[in-house]
Parts: sequence; C-alpha cells; structure tokens
Amino acid sequence: IPQPFQILKMDRRRGNIVVSRRAVLERDPSPELLLGDPERFQAVVRALRFKTVYRAATLTFGPDEIDVAAFNRGDPGLRATIASTVEIFDAIFHAGIPDRNRLPFFVGTHTHTKRLEVNFAMPRAIIDGAGQVRNFNPHPPVMGSRNDLDAAGDMVIRAFGFRDPRDPAMQVRLKGTDWVEKRCAEARRAGEGFNEGDPVPFLLGVSANRVGALRDL
Repeated sequence: IPQPFQILKMDRRRGNIVVSRRAVLERDPSPELLLGDPERFQAVVRALRFKTVYRAATLTFGPDEIDVAAFNRGDPGLRATIASTVEIFDAIFHAGIPDRNRLPFFVGTHTHTKRLEVNFAMPRAIIDGAGQVRNFNPHPPVMGSRNDLDAAGDMVIRAFGFRDPRDPAMQVRLKGTDWVEKRCAEARRAGEGFNEGDPVPFLLGVSANRVGALRDL
C-alpha cells in the first residue's frame, strides 16, 4: 500500500503529473500532523489481511472560514475549533467502539493551497471483546452512515458558523474546455440538448440544469 504520508499527502515534496510530464511539487507550508502516529498506522494496515485495509476522509474549509496563516501560527481559537471538529468526526467514525478496541489512526493537515484541509486515515479494523482483529468500516455505504455524517457536519456548521456545502448557493456547475462550452452555448440557443452518446457536453448540460434548478428552489 502507499506510504502513510502519501495517503494523506503529508510529505512536503510530492511527485505529480503536470499536463504530460512528471514534476516534483514543493508544499509550503509543510503538511502538519495533528493526531496519531503514521508509522504505527502503517504497521497496522500492513498486517491486516482484509481486501480493504484503510479508509480516508477529508474535510475542506474555505479561505474565509479558516485563516490558514493564523492557523499555522497556532491561533488558539482556530486550533480549538479544528480540534473540536476532529473530535466530533472521530466520534462518528468510531461510534460505539471503546478507545481500547480502536487501532491506531492519524489526522493531518495541509494548507499550501491557501485553504485548510483536514485528512483522516483509519484502519478498517477493530479489536473485538475477545482480543481478535475484526473487519470494521468506519463509514459503510448505507443511508444511516451518510445521515450520521451529515448530522456531524450540521453540528460543526452550527457551532462554528461555517458555510453549508449542501446549500444550493454553493453549487458550482462543471466547466469544459472553450470548444465544448461553445457547443453547449449553441445547443442552448437552439433549444437542443446532448445525449449520453456525447458524454462531455451531456454531463456539462446536466450539471448546468441541476445547479439552475437548485438555485430556483
């Protein structure tokens, strides 16, 4: 599996594909470890014999929600806000699992994009009451789990005054290349649309219609 710092992009230098070439990108400020031990996490997930051995999650905050310069300087108010947010989502991801039965996980941030991202990496396993390692999904693909995460998000939004990412005003339509946008504009003027056989303009049209409908609610 990838190294733990790569999973959450915790390494300062990282190789990325830029257009068609590979380049090493420097992250400044460097990513910060908030909680846990990545090496212990790595040892645990390497030892697991399940098909899927970890889950990752990311919380993203807008530049006007968290001042990244102040956060990186250690602003106590912002630090307390993020600490509380991490605690809330940790409680959701490990709901009903006592601390003694949890396996090592870690939480890190990076702010080089001028916005704060908080990243979680969690083993997909716990220790049961008999001391055996059991498969465990912190966020199973069921409606109840999705509702739990939505409720946790609502709690954080209300407590700290963050914007609701589900607000229709936050919806942004997909944007294509110039020539595709011109095709879409011509089709709109003609009152026509695209079908799934022409997937790129079709998806752009679906996105534009969805955002427009949401904003009209």
